[in-house]
Amino acid sequence: MAKYFVEEEVLCNRSLVTTSDVRRSLTKVISTIAIAVFIEGLVIVFQVSKHDVDKMPYPTALLATAILIVLELGAYQRLNVEVERQVDRKDNAEQFTAKLDAAADNCPMAGETPPPSSPE
Repeated sequence: MAKYFVEEEVLCNRSLVTTSDVRRSLTKVISTIAIAVFIEGLVIVFQVSKHDVDKMPYPTALLATAILIVLELGAYQRLNVEVERQVDRKDNAEQFTAKLDAAADNCPMAGETPPPSSPE
């Protein structure tokens, strides 16, 4: 976690501009948390299995929680990518329309004389 904060907040010294930047940052943080939960669950499984097997539901629940975190992160990324694609398509369509409008403004209509070009 410290490496992430140093890279993102200190070295880059930038604010998150796009939704993809936010998604990447959130993915890094949640992935780090999920890895920590997995490691904690595995360590506890091995400790409990040596001494008292009756206490196995806690590490099992911890591992199940880590699995849910990873699955929900995947669902979040999937939904977010779909939204980003739709926004990109809309932005591209708006840019294309603006270019067409600009080109139409510069082209004379049928029967019109083109504007005189300035001599250089």
